Amino acid sequence: MNIDSGVKMKKEQDQIDSLFSEIKLYRQTSSYLQLISFISKCTTLGAYNCMLVYTQNPDVKLAMTASKWKNNFKRGIRDTAKPMVTLTPFRPISWVYDFKDTYNLEPDLFNAEEETFDYFLNRYNSLFEPPDKINPVFLSNALSAMPFYGIYVDTTIKDAPTSGGYIQLSSEKVIEFTAGKKTITRKSSYIIRINQRASDEAQLMTIIHELGHLLMHHVAPPSDFENKWEIRLPHHPLIDLIGVPANKNMRETEAEIIKELVCSRLGINDHHNAVFYLAGYNDFLDMNELNIEMICKAVDEIERILKGKLKWRDGLLAKQISEIRRAVTSPQEKQE
Repeated sequence: MNIDSGVKMKKEQDQIDSLFSEIKLYRQTSSYLQLISFISKCTTLGAYNCMLVYTQNPDVKLAMTASKWKNNFKRGIRDTAKPMVTLTPFRPISWVYDFKDTYNLEPDLFNAEEETFDYFLNRYNSLFEPPDKINPVFLSNALSAMPFYGIYVDTTIKDAPTSGGYIQLSSEKVIEFTAGKKTITRKSSYIIRINQRASDEAQLMTIIHELGHLLMHHVAPPSDFENKWEIRLPHHPLIDLIGVPANKNMRETEAEIIKELVCSRLGINDHHNAVFYLAGYNDFLDMNELNIEMICKAVDEIERILKGKLKWRDGLLAKQISEIRRAVTSPQEKQE
């Protein structure tokens, strides 16, 4: 590495560190509302990168890389543009640009309206806006990925159709999945019980919500996990005593925000309620407890699950159980 490269990497790392410090300033309900509204609508970026972009520019409308602006919408980047940093796999950072920092590469001299954001938004929605109907593959992908997290999904409960479900520690069931060329069979770590009489859509949203609890560390790790976490937001005796409604409970608030963001971004049941859910939050609990970074990471992970892009090695078991990681023994298997 030459000196210039080292200086550049140090500058980029300092910028990222500064950005993370700014993220921690989002402690007011109104700030969270605006941030979550942007995350729910900007589907050109993952939820975590949406958070990074909004932190750099709260006035951002829609952000993409220069190549996406050019290839998808025939728009170039202005010389005066202010790039915003995002994180990209296998490289330190990537740069994205807001709509106002772009211009039409093929302008229509007879249509001045095309340079307005509202006009462009109609074009964007026709390409990227998720459908207002559940994709049936989402539930199938979710069920297939649950063993990667040590989760057994029990669908034998027969409650009223509107009844939901819950997650808890449990080793009473057996899970099985393929890792490389090996079939892993072991006792479950968790069980999610969902209502058999609920619609596929309701079952999917139950899985998203309960998985949100796990990813937010609202439930304890099993004894065989190697990197255990402390339970976040443990039940408060006073809250239990006076019976605070579920939507005023921070654990439920975090899990519900995750569910609503995933639903909004993927067009499940035409949900656009994440902002309204948070708006119903009151001052009884400490707003500082809400962890927007963990929420965004959970949203991105669940989206990968529903889209069928999450591999067994990215699941919780592979990260926590060395025995599972050793299941891949040959170079050929490691590439699968």
